[in-house]
Amino acid sequence: MSDYQKLNNYQSDSEESDEPPPSKKQKLVHEWKRTRTFKSIEEAKVHVKTTQKFVIKSTRPCSEGQKLYYDCKTNNCLSKVYLLKSNNTLDVDMYETVELHNHEGVKTVGIPMSTKLKIDLWFNGGITKPNQIVSHLREEEIDVPSKVQLNNYLRVIRKRMGPPILSIGQLCEFCDENEPIPMDSDQPYIIGKVIDAEQKTFQVIASTVRLLQNSSKSKVLHADATYKLVFEGFPVLVVGTSDKDRHFWV
Repeated sequence: MSDYQKLNNYQSDSEESDEPPPSKKQKLVHEWKRTRTFKSIEEAKVHVKTTQKFVIKSTRPCSEGQKLYYDCKTNNCLSKVYLLKSNNTLDVDMYETVELHNHEGVKTVGIPMSTKLKIDLWFNGGITKPNQIVSHLREEEIDVPSKVQLNNYLRVIRKRMGPPILSIGQLCEFCDENEPIPMDSDQPYIIGKVIDAEQKTFQVIASTVRLLQNSSKSKVLHADATYKLVFEGFPVLVVGTSDKDRHFWV
């Protein structure tokens, strides 16, 4: 008996189906435009990174050199970027798609970078309380983050700035480290200090070689104080000179 059997008029399920075979999905062709030119690939990468919008996807060789492709961090967004590193020059061209960012329906996670920059600016200017920051956000018609988000970010800022309290001993160490006259005429250094640890009072004077040289040629000094400029809660007295063009130099 044969091990094989003949099957007459066999038809597969696919042959009996009236549905057409699935068609391949057409690849989306992007329209690119050159937007910037950088002096090096490192400068270009830093620029793309600072935008906080794109993440690198792939690197591919091409006839002109090498292309670094970036996708938007938001899923399904059509906005893309690529950097063209040429074989013939150190310059790097950045190309962007004509399609703009489309983040409709996407929930923003955390505080937007633009809002963080505003909060940083106000915090450095002495506006450090959550309620104060919320008032400023509302005045500029900026979306107010949740109380938890704001408090967490303020905690990050304070941690970034270091310990909230500077001891007298740390201040003395700082002055001693910065007392030598620097080679750079515009680098600040400590020219004098009076520190009383028992009375918890101190006076510290900082300047630069160039400012002292300018002051030595002047007959009149302008002094000013501002409550906005503080160091660990202590007011800072700003002293400077004015030139013939009536510019005040701190």
